[in-house]
Amino acid sequence: MTLVTALLVPLVSALAQQAPTTAPVDNIAERIACAPMSLSAAPLGGIRVVGGYQHGRIMFGPSDALVIGAGAKQGIKKGQMYFVRRHVADMFTPATADFTPVSIHTAGWVTIVDTKDDSAVAQVTYSCDGILDGDYLEPYTEPVLPAAVPDGDPDFDHPARIVMADERNGQHISCRIPGGVIDV
Repeated sequence: MTLVTALLVPLVSALAQQAPTTAPVDNIAERIACAPMSLSAAPLGGIRVVGGYQHGRIMFGPSDALVIGAGAKQGIKKGQMYFVRRHVADMFTPATADFTPVSIHTAGWVTIVDTKDDSAVAQVTYSCDGILDGDYLEPYTEPVLPAAVPDGDPDFDHPARIVMADERNGQHISCRIPGGVIDV
C-alpha cells in the first residue's frame, strides 16, 4: 500500500458511506454541460483521474470518490469543482486540409474534498456518463443558457445541422448544433 493510498482510504471510505444525490433529469443547464463539444485543437488535459481507493477500479459514478493526479503544489484546493472530460475519436465529422475534428465527451463534474502535495481526492458531483481512469479535468464553469427564441415560422431555407450527439439516460439525445444544444 502506498503512502497516498494509506492517507486517502479513510476519507474515501467515509465518502462511500454517503447516500448518492440524484439530479433532476429535466435540468437544461446540466444537459448543456453534458452535451458533446468539438474543439479546434486537442485539449492539454494535464490534470487526470488516476484511480480510486479500490485497486483495479477504472469507472466511477455519482458520489464515488476518485484520486486526482495533482494536488496543492499544482494549485488544487478543497471545494474547487472541475469538469471531467475525455477526447473521443470523431468518426463522423469529415477532416479537411485545415481542420481535424477534436470531439470532447463530458463525463460529469467533481468537487475536490481533500488535497495532498501532489494528489487530491474528488467526489463525483454529477455524472453525465461513467467517469474513467485517465479522463482529464478542466475548471468548472456554470453552463450558459441560450436566449429564448420568439415564436415564429420555421426557416426551412436555413436548417440547422447536427454536428455531434450523445445519448443520455436512455431518454434523450443531447445534440450539438451550430449556436446551441437541442434535446431529441
